Amino acid sequence: MDVRNLDGLKIDALITTINAMRFDAATASKPHLDEVPVVTLVGTAADLPAAIIKVNSFVSTYATHIASAATVSTKGAHLTADATNVVTAPTATDQSTANARANDLKAQFNAHVASTTFHKVADAGVITASNATNLASLQTLLLDIASKMDAHFARCTAASFINVVPA
Repeated sequence: MDVRNLDGLKIDALITTINAMRFDAATASKPHLDEVPVVTLVGTAADLPAAIIKVNSFVSTYATHIASAATVSTKGAHLTADATNVVTAPTATDQSTANARANDLKAQFNAHVASTTFHKVADAGVITASNATNLASLQTLLLDIASKMDAHFARCTAASFINVVPA
């Protein structure tokens, strides 16, 4: 191919080929296919109202993350969207529902990161804090969730997806 005289069809074919190679080239330590926006999730919650806000926010961030799927022509974090490991506990409104929602998030996140259905390789960074049963254990769990979710989101391939934007 003459690189000085690339027409639109050759450019499209080249970009498709490069993106396909990139899609297939994730390394063993990088489960995500594309850049995942790193959201710093601060887990510290001084009281129950703050903990309720945090757990609901973390679930929302997680839901957005698991829905991100890549193809050779579209950006995304996963091989396929994860519709399996979905948090189903109701929105937190009190201690009991906050505990249930955080515990559900922990279980779903741990199953999600371990999956090679959604990732090129499994991620060993699982949430290890005990399930929440009271405010103190909820606060501890939220700190671990924030830490592990941030770390998981940061694990992606180094190469960027090529997207040609019309002038």
